[in-house]
Amino acid sequence: MKYTGLVNKKAVAVLQPGEAAVFAVLVKPRGVVGKAFLSGLLSGVGDVVPAGAVSAAAEAAAERAGKTSVSAPAGSHAGRFPAAEDVIMAVTDRRTLVFRQTFGIMSPNLELASAYAPDQLVTLRIGGGTATKKLFLVFSDDSGVRMDVPRGQGDLGNLVDAFNALRR
Repeated sequence: MKYTGLVNKKAVAVLQPGEAAVFAVLVKPRGVVGKAFLSGLLSGVGDVVPAGAVSAAAEAAAERAGKTSVSAPAGSHAGRFPAAEDVIMAVTDRRTLVFRQTFGIMSPNLELASAYAPDQLVTLRIGGGTATKKLFLVFSDDSGVRMDVPRGQGDLGNLVDAFNALRR
């Protein structure tokens, strides 16, 4: 599915006049795809990390330790990100939007879950992975979110480029 076109078509009530999605992707809670794919293969080896928002400082420490926390500071920007569900994340020419997708009779509908101004979402990083790419977001209040981006959604470098252009 072409999520950028879907956002531009279905989110016109949310987009500001003249605003357009530059790149949009489906993101999933961290570990969901890998857990489904590897559930039988990894039994006894270790737990697959569940989805969630984590503070950037805790994330850095957790990465060094090879573990991840799943809580966000109360009232943080990361706390507003619906990290426990599949969402569509769109970088527009003005901000970053996160949508819940609901399915109607004829086509999907988008409901705005959260919106971030360029000064609120300060880092967007894509990491490697087998079934999915890893998405790491850091916010201006030092909170963060880790999600997964299933492969096959186009060049994720375009997502990073759109985000970097927004930050300029």
